[in-house]
Amino acid sequence: MDDFPLAKRVGYFATAGVGIPPASAARAVAEYVQLAVEDPEEAVAAARRAAEVARAAFAELIGTSPGEVAVAGPGTLAALERALTAVGCGAGKNIVTDDLEYPGLLNLAATFASRCGYELRVVRHREGQLSLEEFKRAVDGETAAVVVSSVQWINGVRLDVDALGELVERTGAFLIVDGIQEAGVRRPALKRVDFYAAGTQK
Repeated sequence: MDDFPLAKRVGYFATAGVGIPPASAARAVAEYVQLAVEDPEEAVAAARRAAEVARAAFAELIGTSPGEVAVAGPGTLAALERALTAVGCGAGKNIVTDDLEYPGLLNLAATFASRCGYELRVVRHREGQLSLEEFKRAVDGETAAVVVSSVQWINGVRLDVDALGELVERTGAFLIVDGIQEAGVRRPALKRVDFYAAGTQK
């Protein structure tokens, strides 16, 4: 708790919006700014070294190699946008997501679909649950990408990413997974995932 002094005084539950930075992170930022004032070139080199340390630590956290991890930001949605940009506009005729997704992700998917002229297919939940059968009906040989969260922000529902990945793999589409609610809590299923994005603030 020493790294989170605010948590000694209040219960803080708004992490999904604005997380409390640990005191150690605040000190590191202050040290970096001071170094940038005194020696800008060394500050850039120090930032690169810190990024490599972070890359290796995150790779270990999610069970992959550092070479598979890209540092992108700011935040999970920016990384998801890069993933969709990598898929591009010529990869199919539709993209698939679901109606339990974080509004920012839904907006990103809708914007991308509109820009590319893709149909946006939204799988509907049933009593807060997402069915693989519904995804089977939505995903086909013209699907460019399936964009989902491994754990839903609104109710904590866990998606069977392996099973969905097997389905998506058969169609040739890309599976893009928002793992912000999962990374650091449980080891993600990455075997059939093409892009996995997760901010580190949680």
